[in-house]
Amino acid sequence: MLNPFKANYLDGRTSEIRQVEVHLLPGRILELRGLEPPLQIQLVGTRVSARLGNTPRTITFLDGGRCDTMDHEAANILQRLTRTGLGMNLVARLEHYWRTVLTAMVLLVLLMGAGFKWGIPLLARGIAATLPQAVANQVGKGTLQMLDKIFLKPSKLGEAKKRSLRQAFTKMAAGYPDLPLSLVFRRGIGPNALALPDGVVVVMDELVELATSQGQILSVMAHEVGHVHHRHGLRMALEGSAVTVIVATVLGDAASVATLSSTLPAIYVNSSYSRAHETEADTFALHYMDRVKLPRHHFADILKLMEKKAGGGDGNASSTSDSGGGGYISTHPATHERIKR
Repeated sequence: MLNPFKANYLDGRTSEIRQVEVHLLPGRILELRGLEPPLQIQLVGTRVSARLGNTPRTITFLDGGRCDTMDHEAANILQRLTRTGLGMNLVARLEHYWRTVLTAMVLLVLLMGAGFKWGIPLLARGIAATLPQAVANQVGKGTLQMLDKIFLKPSKLGEAKKRSLRQAFTKMAAGYPDLPLSLVFRRGIGPNALALPDGVVVVMDELVELATSQGQILSVMAHEVGHVHHRHGLRMALEGSAVTVIVATVLGDAASVATLSSTLPAIYVNSSYSRAHETEADTFALHYMDRVKLPRHHFADILKLMEKKAGGGDGNASSTSDSGGGGYISTHPATHERIKR
């Protein structure tokens, strides 16, 4: 039952404030007494604001007029009659219970953490799988240009050595006709290799010089092809750009995709693959080596050489960073674990 309550009335046309007493009449009619003559308003279309602390509640009528009241009990009854603002009332009640608020904050932090740990990578994986190859090509091209400008130098390997490795790589690539694979040589960041989203595998002179057999180099190449196969480059860049780029891509906005193509190279250069990505690429390489009967020890041997070159003995030493994927020793799973596999 709604008892009469005091309120300040504004007609919505002037700034004059008039004190009234509000009564609920049969037929769901509100009567504002204190006006001459008393004003009767149908309850249909009336909206009641939610409670916010001890601030006045606003009752807005269909004709644009309104009443402001501090009688929260009356306002709550009108809310139930008009079915407006009930959800916000629950929020207002919860605010009075600090344990509930604290619990909600903790749950929110946990939910956000879970989203960043599992949600974003999952979204990135799905988006990377559906992005057109043109985007991957643009990202790869921009990344190589950036790397050449900042980190890499032209290769000084002999032509005979390059030709031999290209022939071996071409044979490897023939087994994956769905991947747009190509091989280039550079130097300047230590014994490493990296794969770009467009399928370009970059092998460093220092890696070739460190290896004691071509099988060792091929095992690293196979690992990089694994990154291309799983689209790790795009996934890593999407994860690095977090929610904004992912949402823009999901929405399919052409302008956003164009922006994505121009900004992902910078994100890619400053990111590194997750250990899960590296393990996937390792598994890909091992399957390839088994298929072509290339002994697995070649992969273990080159890992040992790279770890020794990096100056580490615990599998976590830091080597020169291979931008867009991290050093084989610094960001990959512990070397001894990989050798054991």
